[in-house]
Amino acid sequence: MVDSGTITKFTIEEGGNQPEALVLVSADSSIDTSKVSLKLTKLNGIKNI
Repeated sequence: MVDSGTITKFTIEEGGNQPEALVLVSADSSIDTSKVSLKLTKLNGIKNI
């Protein structure tokens, strides 16, 4: 999603046993954000949207 430009910035916070990340997604107003959310939920390791 970074390569396609869907995700432009992200932060990785390390702590505990596994790395965690807070991702802020900025999408063009013509993009259906529910479709972006759906794609994110299908990624391995995603806990919350």
